[in-house]
Amino acid sequence: MANPNIVAVATIKGITKTQAATATIADLTAYPISGVVFKVNTLIASNIHATAAKNVSVVLYTNNSTANLVTSHYIASTISIPADASLIIIDKSSSFYLNDNSASAGQKLRVLATDTDVNFTVSYEEIS
Repeated sequence: MANPNIVAVATIKGITKTQAATATIADLTAYPISGVVFKVNTLIASNIHATAAKNVSVVLYTNNSTANLVTSHYIASTISIPADASLIIIDKSSSFYLNDNSASAGQKLRVLATDTDVNFTVSYEEIS
């Protein structure tokens, strides 16, 4: 993974994405392209089911195909969200960076929930 110098920033784009969960792990962000870093500011999981709690997990996924190394580090693991409630998993005080996908390596966020009654909202900056 390259680690671009973000002192001499040319562009900062604010991005907000939403995604309904699936029963399998799903990508919430893509890999940043070469020369780009994502600064993840906020991640919210919302349980829209009226009566049942739902479990969520969030994974920082790193892929380095050059070194044949794939790692998954859980940011949140099997956290129960009550019915009709939301959970702030990441906020501005715990923001972090996802490195770019140069040299066949990169990082992205992946999410998993017990079913599609959980919606994820992520807000991040694309810095280049």
